[in-house]
Amino acid sequence: MAINVLVAVEVRDGELKKSGREGLGLARKLVEQAGGGEVAAVLTVNSAGELPVQLAAAGADKVLVAENSEFSNYCPGGFTAAVAAACSSFSAAAVIIPASALGKDLAPRV
Repeated sequence: MAINVLVAVEVRDGELKKSGREGLGLARKLVEQAGGGEVAAVLTVNSAGELPVQLAAAGADKVLVAENSEFSNYCPGGFTAAVAAACSSFSAAAVIIPASALGKDLAPRV
């Protein structure tokens, strides 16, 4: 049975954090083990720039971008809404969120 897996990636100082690439690798393994599906990354940033291209190169089939000037810093309400909307629009069977301080706050909210 094919599944879709969503990965919430973190950005710090305009750069993707390593945990995002690791999450995409894990998501790819899950999709392959399930017999197919897609991997998407959700990016919550002030300005995406070239980050979607980097995420595609790291293994994301789709990159869902939520740009908002308030996303320069972690905004619990905004990040939660963006990730929840991405889960719904992508029909994610699983969501991977890093075990960072941000991720530990975001995961239960989502």
